[in-house]
Amino acid sequence: MQSFKISTEKEHIVDQDNLNMAIEIWSKIMTTDWFLERPKDVQELYIKYPPWKFYTNQDGTIARRIYGISEYTNKETNTSELRLEVASGMMMMTNLVVGGVLPEDIIEVEKYSDIAYTKLMINPGRDSFLLSTGFMDFSST
Repeated sequence: MQSFKISTEKEHIVDQDNLNMAIEIWSKIMTTDWFLERPKDVQELYIKYPPWKFYTNQDGTIARRIYGISEYTNKETNTSELRLEVASGMMMMTNLVVGGVLPEDIIEVEKYSDIAYTKLMINPGRDSFLLSTGFMDFSST
């Protein structure tokens, strides 16, 4: 198994080898029966928000990783909507967001803001947020 070095720089620097591996893995996942049997709107959401990319909340203060898509039913309006299953990199812990996040509430970034990155530096699970393959730490099929 190949290992990857985490940057100790004061900013998020993407490891190109790890990024290439994540893209290759995700490309293969998209050709599996598991992916192809998903409803069209779920496939489109996975294409628009691939889990190997990096994301934050609206104000950029929390690092986020997408690890799935779920359907949420609003019991008051009896309507359903697709939500992104996300992990949030907090100080000293990782939070799996119960109920997911609406797609419009997540922002794709090339690298995390200083505040999001600083939180990750004291998070024992930071590799899951700093490596492009980190989404696999949260995913299961």
